[in-house]
Amino acid sequence: MILTARLTCIVGLMLAVALIFSIIMARAGTGPGDDRQCPAGDVACKCAEETLQDGEAAETPQQKADYDRCMQRASKPVAFKPWQRIWQCSDIRVTETGIRPGVINYDLAGTIWGGSQFTYDLNREKIYFNGRACLPVR
Repeated sequence: MILTARLTCIVGLMLAVALIFSIIMARAGTGPGDDRQCPAGDVACKCAEETLQDGEAAETPQQKADYDRCMQRASKPVAFKPWQRIWQCSDIRVTETGIRPGVINYDLAGTIWGGSQFTYDLNREKIYFNGRACLPVR
């Protein structure tokens, strides 16, 4: 009985670590050398970035102005706001907490057996447990 409980705890911990690692890697985005990113939805920035790759010179004054304006806007720091979401996945409750940029903490509460798989869908911002969507609690 004690061996089964220990094995269950070890498997649960391994799954939690794997989930956290995969989410951090998925949210990492581009590599560390790419610190210039366009703000979401800025069409002029995307156009300027596509036109001026690898330090090319602008062909027209408008392209240069678009590129400079875009990079100026992209270099402004974005304020981080801590957040927390709670999910109910069958009999398991997952608490997802962002306390600083680039770090997400996950707390799993409930009974986890071997073969449990958590998946995070970045596009829909949802968690799935063994292929079934988890419900947001708050």
